[in-house]
Parts: sequence; structure tokens; C-alpha cells
Amino acid sequence: MIRSTFIVLILAAGFQLGAALLPVDPNAFFTVPGKPLRLKFKGSAGNAAPQAGLTAFSGQKYGTVRLVPLGGEFVFERKEGLPASYYTLTVDGAKFGLLVQEAYPGEPDFFFGIDCFFSWNEITHSEMYEALKLLRRYGVAAVRDRFEWSAIQKDPRVYLFRNRYDENRRLYPRTGVRLLDVHHGAPDWAHPNLPRFPEQLQAASVFWMTLGANWSSCWNAVETWNEPEGGFGANLPADQMMPGAKAMRYGLYHAAPAVKLGAAGFTSIAPSGNYHRTAAKNGLLDNADFVSFHTYGDAESLITLTRQYREWLAANGKSGMPLRLTEVSRVAWDNFRTGEESLKIAAELAMQAAVGRAVGLEQLYFFAYYELKEGNKTFGFLAPDRTPRLSFAAFLQSVRRLGHTRYAGKLRTGNRMIRSARVYTGDRGCVTVLETAGGGTFAPPYPVCRVEGLDGRVIAGNADGSVPLLDPVVYLLSDTVPEELLDTGTPENRLAALAGLPAPDRTPPSPLVLFPHPDFQAISRYSSAGGYTIAAGTPVPVGLDIWNLSAEAQEAELSVDTGLMLVAGEAAQSVIVPPCGKKRLDFTVMMPEGAAAPLDLDFTVESAAGTDRASLAFRPLGAVQRLEVPRGGMAQVGFGGLENWQIRIKDQPWNSRADLDAAFRLSYTDEALTLTVEVEDDRHFCSFPPAEMWKGDSVQIGLQAGKPKSLAERAKFTEYTIGLTPEGGKAWRTGSRSGNNPEQNLRDVPLQIVRRGTLTRYTLTLTAHELGLRAFRPGDSMRLALVVNDNDGAGRKGYLHWADGIGVNKNPEEFNTIVLK
Repeated sequence: MIRSTFIVLILAAGFQLGAALLPVDPNAFFTVPGKPLRLKFKGSAGNAAPQAGLTAFSGQKYGTVRLVPLGGEFVFERKEGLPASYYTLTVDGAKFGLLVQEAYPGEPDFFFGIDCFFSWNEITHSEMYEALKLLRRYGVAAVRDRFEWSAIQKDPRVYLFRNRYDENRRLYPRTGVRLLDVHHGAPDWAHPNLPRFPEQLQAASVFWMTLGANWSSCWNAVETWNEPEGGFGANLPADQMMPGAKAMRYGLYHAAPAVKLGAAGFTSIAPSGNYHRTAAKNGLLDNADFVSFHTYGDAESLITLTRQYREWLAANGKSGMPLRLTEVSRVAWDNFRTGEESLKIAAELAMQAAVGRAVGLEQLYFFAYYELKEGNKTFGFLAPDRTPRLSFAAFLQSVRRLGHTRYAGKLRTGNRMIRSARVYTGDRGCVTVLETAGGGTFAPPYPVCRVEGLDGRVIAGNADGSVPLLDPVVYLLSDTVPEELLDTGTPENRLAALAGLPAPDRTPPSPLVLFPHPDFQAISRYSSAGGYTIAAGTPVPVGLDIWNLSAEAQEAELSVDTGLMLVAGEAAQSVIVPPCGKKRLDFTVMMPEGAAAPLDLDFTVESAAGTDRASLAFRPLGAVQRLEVPRGGMAQVGFGGLENWQIRIKDQPWNSRADLDAAFRLSYTDEALTLTVEVEDDRHFCSFPPAEMWKGDSVQIGLQAGKPKSLAERAKFTEYTIGLTPEGGKAWRTGSRSGNNPEQNLRDVPLQIVRRGTLTRYTLTLTAHELGLRAFRPGDSMRLALVVNDNDGAGRKGYLHWADGIGVNKNPEEFNTIVLK
């Protein structure tokens, strides 16, 4: 999931959030079967003795009782205890989750983890300690956390280890939980020119040596970055991320050699694209112990994504490199708005765990522990009041039943009510995970010892020996499953076999690190996915820093290999790089006239101490769409069909052009630019406040006017969202959109939105002053991207787009270009 900002809502016990009563101690809502219940609430109740009703996940009701007032609190008591299951306690109209589950038996399986980002949450040291103990009790002994370099070394001369980051990390070994830490960003002094990625490599390597010496006992592994091909990587190509990753590995290798290094917390994009290709050419896989990636898709799509990663690793000679899924989850739209959605998400998470185990991942980390909201998306195993959601019960059931098992194959059921039946074996017997269509029964062709539901409760079998398929995920426990009943040639079996190959040998890192610095003023546009786009015949200076991270001078040979025209700089030369310093070499390249395909610029430096490589991907400007806009207006431009449709909700696909179609035209005068978008949509729905109109039927416009002179300016743009709400047409402007807190406001601009039948016509006029210009003149160019959102009343199902850079990433480098004529 690509996130440019974390918006975390964590509530201390007793804090008011709509509900009149809240738990005094949320930890009491995690208990074991048979233990008497004593749950306390405080706050203002609707009456002197509020009522509480208890309902099991199965639907069984345990009656209604009145809470007992006691010392300013209200107490719910049940002396009999409860069997294992997930429960909902309704108190004075508010609902609270209750998890009743046995502690995990024996040593935990470190395969299962949670991305908790404890250090970024507003929780106390003691609250984090209790949370880690609770997770460990239920068999979750792997946690992903985050930290900022600037919190340790804001000033290059001073290290500050007396802070929450250091205190929190000391808790992991105390509680027996393995920590996967994530490196987020560098202090300003470390990247004077680039956004985010460190440029001062000597300082970076020393920082990681120092950090490794202090935290090696706390770490199991560290990821070099988080989602570098997205906003966290400032949409820069991979060649700008890799030098800092190499400095990181050099420092950790010498100070904390037992700590594993992961590359690089990728988003869910397929590794067949340019970013992964360039990252590999820049030595990503030679400087990592495992590859990590994220997905928020359904469980079956994880099979395809894992296969693509295995193919990518094989193509780069790293077939057996371990894979870790360090963020996995499913999105809850609008805060778990229905019980049906909560059930669906819990089932999907259970299946993600089952498939992740089957395809041979080394670890997977579910996102997230506490609630986190991003727009209209909600994540989190715990509700804001810190009581458990059903998804947490489903996850812990996966931990209990799939811990210390291996995938054996698929059971052939012949039952149309069963979508899949995966079998896992371990020292405690066999577990068959049934993914069901809901309802019906199944007669297992082998003896079953026990049947459990999605939440871990026992499901009683029928008198005829069949199993009622009450839940979307059902677990069958047995001593064995006859091998002849299994299909052992599934894609999951093949992927698990690849995961069993020997991991690549770990080689010492090179002290020489190449850092290329292309002149961004000579580059037409850049992006993480596309590399550098340049015009044919335009000289592009590229400075190359050769860093020496060791304390000894290094003699080396540098070579250049490229299909570009090398117009300045030597293709082969000998260099001496001073200790703990760098040597700068300058080159100039040009795109040949008529070039149609991307071309790489490859550098290699070799010395007795090691070899390093850097590679930059260039593509010709002709691959970028340019649109000429005559003063009197242009012909209508269509958005296209399925090739320009992005699905946001999988079960609501684009059906036809009657469902959604769009076209636009532009015109201008000296004073103003006018955009008209015509949208054909069979159902219009935009009942949202202006700041959230993008969730409904609306148009988003990204514009970058003028001529930005720096990388920081190139990242800025203005975005308008226009929509026809029940209160009329509205325009919402997000200005200077490059940081975490852009200026946002309702804009009074000339806007007309008219809907007749199924056609909605949007007309927006933007003055030159509105865009920070003096006037619009022939020859002026600007960048533009358009998105037409579709919502038929059940969520933002998707959008049509003209150019990228708005719908997923906010990146003006992916916009198209318009030229005024």
C-alpha cells in the first residue's frame, strides 16, 4: 500500500469517542476459555444501570444483564467464563469485541508477524510492553516497527539514543519478540539535494555502524526502505535509492553481521517492471539477505505475485533468495461499515495467511495492529477503543493452526460449496483449510478429530459425520490425510519447492559505492517506473561519485557501457579513491536521434576490495504524450476504454461505456484556461463534503504550470477536484502538493456542472493568476493529468484516467504535457 502520510488514531482507555462508555482496561477483553469475566467501563452512561448483551460469533446470545455501578465505573461480570470464540459485547448501544482463545502451545512460529509500527503510535512504554506480551501469548513473536534516522542523528555531530525509539527497541528481546525494523527517511543534512534518500554515504555508513553496535541485540532484520518506488521514495528511479542501501549494508555488515538486511519493502506492483529491473542492475540483490514486498490484494493474487518474484529472482541468479511479505491486509472501506464487510475481511486475511504459508514465504506481517485510517480506508486488528476486531480472531486462529506446518497440496473435494481445500502437515498432525462459499456440508473422506471455525470456536459435526460449512473459512484437524487424495502439483507446491532452494551466499560488501547524479535540469521528466526521459540530441550531464567507505585508499578500474551517445567522459579509466572519501567523475550523454526504445547507462568499478555497479535507465521523449491546444479550442479527446480503467473495488468492475465513459477538450485566452469534461455515467452519486468528493462521481485535475527549477519544485503541483454534490457544483483545490500538509481549500472558481440524463458536463475555468502565472501565451507548456471517478452508491469502484500521476501516486512527472498554440 502506498502511503505518503500515516494518520493514526490511538485512544487511551477512557478517552471519549462517540461511545458514552469505554473500557477501563482493554487488555481484559483478551482472555482464555473458562476464565470468569470482569470487564470495567467508565464514562457517561445513558442511564444509571446500563444494559449489556453478549453475542457469540456463531449468533448464540448469552442474555442481557445490567452493569453494576462501582466507584464511578460500571462492571460487567460473568463467573462461568466462555468457550473459545469471538464475541460482541453491546453496552448502552456501543459494541466491543471480546476474544476468548487459548494461549499458543509451545514455541511460536516466527512465520507470523504484525506490522505494529509501535514507535509511530502515541502509546506509552508500558502500553507497548503489555501489547508485546499479549501478542507473544497468542503465538505472534515477530513485529515490524519503524524509525527515523533524524530522531537519532538530527545533527551530524550528535547521536541521541535516549528517546522513545531506543527505549521501545529494548522491549523486543525482553518479551521474546523478533523485530523487523524499517528505515524511513534521512535527516536533511544527509540529503542536501535529493528528497529522502541519503547522499552523504560516508556519514550513512558510520551511522549504521553506530546503530548496529547499539541495537544489534534488538534486531532480527532491517529493511533498507519502505515502498521506495512510491511516495516514500519521492518517485525517484532506483539508482538514487541504491547507494544509501549499500552504505547501510556496509555499516551493518561490519557492526552487526548477524542482522539480516531486506530489500526493499516494495509495493504490490509486479517485479517485471523497470524499477525492479533497474534496482537489480544497481546491485539490490547482491546487498540483501531477503526480498520484501507488500500486497493488499486477494489471497489468490498472492500466488501470481510470488511467482513473478521467483521469476525475477531466477532471472538475476538468486532463485533461492527468501521472500518476506512485510505488509499484507485487505482494506475496510468507511471504517468496517457493516458486519458483512467485517466478516469478509476476516476471511480474506485468514486466506492470505493460508496462501502465504503455501507458497513458501519466509515470513508475512499483517497490517496493522492498531487502527489506522487513510482517507476512507481503515486498517487495524483493534478498534479505536483497543478491543479486538473479528479479523484479529481470524488471524490468531491462522497462527494457532498453521504454525509449524508445511503445505502438502490441495484436497480434491468435488464439493461446489468449497472454493479451495489446502492441506498442511506438521508435528501435531494435519490441518485442512476449507475456503467455502457459505452454507452446505462436507463429508471428509478421512477421519477428522476436530472442526473449528474462522474465529477458533469448535464446530460440532453432523450425526452422519459430515461437517457443516458455517463460516467462509473452516479448519479440519486430523491425524493424517491420505496422500492419494491430494493434488501435489499445484502452483503453490512449485513455489514452495523454489523456496526450498539454497539461499545465495552472503558476500562481503564492496567499500566502493557508485552514486550517479544526473542533471535533472536536462531531464524532461523522471519517475520511479519510467526512469529518465530525455529529448534526442540534448546533452545530459551525469556526475558520478565514487565513494570509498573504508579507511584505506582504493585503486580501481572504472568502465562505462551504454547505448547512449557518450559525448564527454572516458569509457574506461583508472582511479584512486581516498579513504573515507569520494572521487567525482563527470560524463555527458545524449539520446540518439530516432531512438525508440529505452537505453541504459551502466557504470562498473572494480578493485581488489570488491565490485560495484550503477545503472540509469533513459527513454526517449517521444514516448511521452504531448497535446497541442489551439487558442480557439481543440477537438474532443477520449479517455479510452479498459486500458485506461483502474479498478479500486474488485467486485465492482467497469462494465461498459454506458457504465462510465469520458472525453475532454481544452481552450485558452491570454487570461484563462478552460477545461470541459463530458462524462457518460448511468448513475451519479457524489454525496460527500468537498474535501472528499474524490470518493464519488467527480473529476480530478492535476496541473503543473510554469517552469520548475529544482527537484523540490518539480514535485509540486496543483490538484482540483470538481463534483456535483446535493448542494450543487463544488471545486476543491489542493495547492503546492508536494508535502504531507498541502494547502487545501474550497475554491471559488468559474465552474459549471450540468447533468442531463446520463451525461454530466463539467466546465472549469482557471485564470492565469489562479495558477500563479502572468498570462497564457502561445508556446507555453504545462503538465496535465485527469481522473474521472466512478461511484454507483457502493464505494469508489474505479476511475478513468488520462495520464498517470493522480489516481495512485501523486507525481507530476507522470503527467502528460499540453502545449499552447
